[in-house]
Amino acid sequence: MAEEMSRGRGVGRGYIRRWAHVAVLGITLGAAPAGGAAGPGFPEKEDLKFGFIKLTDMAPLAIAYEKGYFEDEGLYVQLEAQANWKVLLDGVINGQLDGAHMLAGQPLAGTFEYEKGDRRAVPDFNVFFRHHATYPYYSDAMWYLTQMRRWGQIADAKSDDWYRDTAREVYRPDIYRRAAEALIADSLFTADEFPDFDAESGYRPPQSEFIDGVTFDGRAPNAYLEAFDFGLKGDDRL
Repeated sequence: MAEEMSRGRGVGRGYIRRWAHVAVLGITLGAAPAGGAAGPGFPEKEDLKFGFIKLTDMAPLAIAYEKGYFEDEGLYVQLEAQANWKVLLDGVINGQLDGAHMLAGQPLAGTFEYEKGDRRAVPDFNVFFRHHATYPYYSDAMWYLTQMRRWGQIADAKSDDWYRDTAREVYRPDIYRRAAEALIADSLFTADEFPDFDAESGYRPPQSEFIDGVTFDGRAPNAYLEAFDFGLKGDDRL
């Protein structure tokens, strides 16, 4: 970053530190190898390059960098601005970036203007950490994969097992749990702010709140695809 901020000072430092650690948690999950088994006290890689887009929602990364919170976790981070979301994603895929500030499917607003002059409060439009929004549910990953199938990014038919196994390769609740338990141990969060890890299956209950009204059950992705009149499904091939 261009200008160093004073470390450990400022109004609301505890609040900022708390949420900057959430950013560290989220981005290090994205950078962690699929087979990693290191405990939270021993980073598998200390020197990291993270990409970001110049938007306000990367602020926790900038704060973590300037305040030294990455160093607190034994990480030496370089933040590098990216030209656009595709360049950023390509950098993560090809290994030029160790992780990144990325789109995660959560909307970013607190009010919504349905038409000119008709603006209403939408309390849960921007949930951030609430409702366990950061937890890597397999079913969330599988929903994204179904959309990739519908619109041709996945050209061939895939079994339900394929969706499940692919989701489990990428979404790692085991890593999330270790990181969360470290934050709890450091008194930065309390256990009731996270899912019940011992009881968690990795699947949300069937969801019917989507705008198209079709219920999604993460355990049956192909049945979900079959419920649509258009888009690739079954044996369709692009």
